[in-house]
Amino acid sequence: MRDAISLAVGWLALGLSATSAEPPPVKRTIDIGPEIEGAVQPLLKGKKDVGIVVGVIDRRGQRVFGYGSVAVNGGKAPNGDTVFEIGSITKVFTTLVLAQMVRDGQVKLDDPVKDYLPREAQVPRRDDKEITLRHLATHTSGLPIAPTDIRWHVLVRPSDWDNPYAHYATKQLYAFLAKCQLPRAPGDSYEYSNLGLGLLGIALTRRAEARNYDELIRRRVADPLGMTDTRVTLSEGQRARFAQGHDDDGEPTSAWDFETMEGFGALRSTANDLLRFLAANLGLTRTKMQAALEDCHKARQDTPDKQVRVGLGWHVLNLAENSEPIICHSGETGGARAFLGFCKESKVGVVVLSNSAQLGGKIDSVGLAVLGKLTVRR
Repeated sequence: MRDAISLAVGWLALGLSATSAEPPPVKRTIDIGPEIEGAVQPLLKGKKDVGIVVGVIDRRGQRVFGYGSVAVNGGKAPNGDTVFEIGSITKVFTTLVLAQMVRDGQVKLDDPVKDYLPREAQVPRRDDKEITLRHLATHTSGLPIAPTDIRWHVLVRPSDWDNPYAHYATKQLYAFLAKCQLPRAPGDSYEYSNLGLGLLGIALTRRAEARNYDELIRRRVADPLGMTDTRVTLSEGQRARFAQGHDDDGEPTSAWDFETMEGFGALRSTANDLLRFLAANLGLTRTKMQAALEDCHKARQDTPDKQVRVGLGWHVLNLAENSEPIICHSGETGGARAFLGFCKESKVGVVVLSNSAQLGGKIDSVGLAVLGKLTVRR
């Protein structure tokens, strides 16, 4: 899963910035279809088995646009109810639960994560500093992006090469943590870590006494927001709407399954569900979790890129002087790419989902481009 810091480069390369032109008259629907098609259609040319869904939302409402195909060698275009893997966008659901549990008094941001793990989990420390929940949520724990021994576990099961987390269990994770040496003290600096958010998901699931991460997210986020298709484990009906993933060559590839660390990338969702999530983040719909949502948006940590800071899970982009911050996250698995972003002042948001790894960071560029158009036209 690619580090979201590279989003800033993609935005600047597009040369998209707000203009001084008068915005168009307010319309009842979001009239941005031609711009979206212009951004998406070039990505489909010469590609095999690519489906792309773009969902947009502002004060006037929301719309979903589908392009390409969800099936091997053709088929119908995806729509707002097509289920996709969303990869690392899962992280902002994990950190939202953290923010809720902090407000509910169940945990504190500066609690050591070891307090919410079993005794056999020996969490590394350095310079007498322990890894806290805050460190995990802001990518400052010092933990690597993934357990370095996961390659070995994949090699002993070559049939699962395209599904790397399917057999990496909690037992293996705790064994890795016991021998892991941090390169720097927790809190010293930012380094993107799937492992860190996966560990946070485990800790929160245990603290909430949920049966598993899927139940935790359903109970704390998905069900309250009416997100009925945002799940780790899909029902039969949801599997029928699932977009087959494709690798870099356009060939069908395995979906990613997780035996542990679901909190960094295991969720599946739809454009319609993620638009509901955006509506809550933008305050277009009021929910009891509004304060926790706001807590996640606050930039709390610098990154090596001066234009990017990190909140609880979300990355906050300031791409030009006096520009409106963009709060966003991207996601990827072996056969999918995703982007979710919004601008709070303008009350605009966008979700882009694809069932192909062929597009790489271009999905992020589409999302940022559409956000730029929506901001100008608000």
